[in-house]
Amino acid sequence: MNKKGFTLVEVIMSIVLVSVVLTFMLASLVKLRNTYSEVNENTDALIFSSSISRIINNDLYDNGGIRYVGCNIEGDRCDIILSNSKRRRIVIIDNELSDLYTRGINASNEQVSLDEEQWQYCDTYLKCMQIDTSSGNSACTYYCPIKTITTTLKYLDTTENDEGELIYIKTLSLTQNTDLKKDRVHTVGYNFGKMSYTTYEFESANKFVDPINKLNPYRNVISSLSLQINDTVDKNDNTYGITLYSSASYPPGMVIGDEIKLTLDSSNETIEDAKTITSYYDEIVVKYGVSFNVYVKKDGVKTNQLTEIKKLNIPVAVKKDGSAYKFNGYYYRINREDGSYEDIQIIDENGNILVTNTYFIEYEEVVDGEVKKVKDRTLFASWS
Repeated sequence: MNKKGFTLVEVIMSIVLVSVVLTFMLASLVKLRNTYSEVNENTDALIFSSSISRIINNDLYDNGGIRYVGCNIEGDRCDIILSNSKRRRIVIIDNELSDLYTRGINASNEQVSLDEEQWQYCDTYLKCMQIDTSSGNSACTYYCPIKTITTTLKYLDTTENDEGELIYIKTLSLTQNTDLKKDRVHTVGYNFGKMSYTTYEFESANKFVDPINKLNPYRNVISSLSLQINDTVDKNDNTYGITLYSSASYPPGMVIGDEIKLTLDSSNETIEDAKTITSYYDEIVVKYGVSFNVYVKKDGVKTNQLTEIKKLNIPVAVKKDGSAYKFNGYYYRINREDGSYEDIQIIDENGNILVTNTYFIEYEEVVDGEVKKVKDRTLFASWS
């Protein structure tokens, strides 16, 4: 007997086959979408890193290259001196785009108000991560599940003033998703990380101040400045980072950035009856052609970290009768061959530095019959 149509088994098998095919097709589409999203995001990273590199490198090239570069310990600010003595600064600024949340969701899925120290910038209510306390009870540690972080790079011309004139600005945004229960952090986007630099200096083999006799070769310096761009999950991944390369050549002499120490002698033979002399700083470190600096003090103890100064805290001298001497500034004494001398005022009575950071240079001195290069000076205080 001939049968028309489909049997129940055939219908079921057809549905199963179609479901399997659709499942694989859907999985392929999802994977394709994720791949496209990742490729698109990576392409954006390549585009803006290339754009930043092109703009800054072109400016460095147009001004003769980097003669000196120095970055702070945090790696979010680098100052550059170019061969034509123009100055540049690269600054990275962290911004919080998310709202400041003062409420959270506790372990019972209830909204609760948080203490001030628990407030966080977040895109949603803070969630509870239960922890065991020393008393054996459970407590909540609140964390942000979704957060938007931005970093902004500014490239400034600081030749005329320290505030700088904006040359270029770029902001990167990143969304951070955190699940502490699964110990997992996922991010979308990129942020600027730290900056670091390396420099190499050597004498020129073919450029001299006196080219006929090949005397006094020029100094060559090769600089490399690295700007990190990462997803904050793996901060060591610098696939899309920016590297700026530069070379410069300049006449021999003091190298930009060389350090010269100015010792501050606050005592003086004219104030022998002083009861106390208080001086906050006992030395100034001059970075040649760059800045005047002092060592940072923490809890009154000097560290090895330098900070730039524009003005010095003046010393105070008190007489035995309780009255105070008047501070007239710090001076540097130049001794002449005929036995006379001249006192040059370096810092005035208000603590203002009167000379440029190229005023003092290294000099040669005979010590134990040998000629040695010296990079320090002593400044003495004048009182009345």
